[in-house]
Amino acid sequence: QRLEATEQELDARAELRGISAQLSEYAKLTAEDWQYHLQQDPLGTQQAKLQYDMLKDRKAELDGVLSKTTAERSDKAQQALAKRVQDTLAEAPKIIPGWTNETANKTMDELLSYATSEGIPEQVLKDNWSPQLLKLLHRAHLGHNLLTKQATAPKPAPPVIPQPLQTVAGK
Repeated sequence: QRLEATEQELDARAELRGISAQLSEYAKLTAEDWQYHLQQDPLGTQQAKLQYDMLKDRKAELDGVLSKTTAERSDKAQQALAKRVQDTLAEAPKIIPGWTNETANKTMDELLSYATSEGIPEQVLKDNWSPQLLKLLHRAHLGHNLLTKQATAPKPAPPVIPQPLQTVAGK
């Protein structure tokens, strides 16, 4: 069904593109041009006007179909994301130690901020959201925090090397 819908959408877009090209040709005509053609060829001009009106109606119909298809796809994507988020939140306590409903929002915000700061687009996160991605982000964030702590931790002073005892000659 999804492939079929895509084929139908592609066909509608192709038809819409052709109609838009034809309408752009009609748009070049001024009122004087229409008047001139009407005087020269009344029957041909009426047929062209009918064709023009039919093209405008078909364009409006195709625009409606495409906007409906886009809205349906968007709704399905939002529902799928909501389900994946719900499933991930159900698995989160198993993935992240200390996870509670109270800390969930803060933890999620931290992980999402970390992911976007590392250059992962928000849409990629939405498209791939899953318990596995949550686990991966959590571990990457932990590793990042550990490396940051190690880099900013004060370096220990170098060990003091004891000087060898001086040999004293006896008298």
